[in-house]
Amino acid sequence: MDFSSASVRDNGLTVVSVQTSCPNDSELSSGTAIPVARAVAALLPGGPFPEARLVQRMPMPMPRWRALLELVVMVPVGILLMFLLFQMLALVTGKAESGSELAHNIIPGISFLVVGLSILRLAGHHCTTVGWTFRHWLVNIGLGMAALIPTYLLLFCAGMILVLLSPELMEKQAETQTLIKQVVPDMPFTVLALMMFWVTFWEEFVFRGFLLTRLHALFGGWWLAVPVGALIFGVLHLWQGPLTAVVIGLLGLVMGALFVWRKSLLPGWAFHFAHNVLIVQLVHSDFFNLPG
Repeated sequence: MDFSSASVRDNGLTVVSVQTSCPNDSELSSGTAIPVARAVAALLPGGPFPEARLVQRMPMPMPRWRALLELVVMVPVGILLMFLLFQMLALVTGKAESGSELAHNIIPGISFLVVGLSILRLAGHHCTTVGWTFRHWLVNIGLGMAALIPTYLLLFCAGMILVLLSPELMEKQAETQTLIKQVVPDMPFTVLALMMFWVTFWEEFVFRGFLLTRLHALFGGWWLAVPVGALIFGVLHLWQGPLTAVVIGLLGLVMGALFVWRKSLLPGWAFHFAHNVLIVQLVHSDFFNLPG
């Protein structure tokens, strides 16, 4: 027999896979064959087995302190980089407001993607550990698109109840419609689709791929990570009004559930992309026809 394989397990999960040649008779007789010790040593960097590797999976196990540290680092460093990029844009164009709408939709994504990918790189984690995978891509995209239908039906029913209970919410939604037109001005559909492709891509990476996996490590499971992640996602959209923030928080629950179920960013991204494009198109067409 030429080769044997062994796996070291931690809490029932495969952590490393090892392949090496089996000891020969002279090794056995001399007592130099100690496969268990060598397998454990393979866990250390530069272990005796070059073939030993950390199995990358979603989510990657990590201690709570590391998950908290990565989240604490991600936010201020991302904001700082975003500020620097805006300053560079102002220096290059000579005007702080030049291309502001487009810049405000692109620069935040560049900033937080760079920081997030850098953290993954330093930790030795692949992008697959945050759901960046194209396995079953067609099925995942289809599921994300299909999830819009039941979600919209539920949101419509919930929205009608809220408006009946608090009619003044509709007045605030008129303000939200105006804000959306300012942040995402009317533009050709191709440009809108490209911009939303980028915005939804980086938001899914940050809010589902990075945030949820770190919250999973902090809370020890998805049961609390997904609702907390959805709450954070909704709160960051309060500028669009309280009703919209609640709706976006609920959408965050759906996208989080898709992420956990499929272990991929693709279904949530497809859901997010289709929703954003549809809403922006309806707002600019005055479909909602809200006064104000």
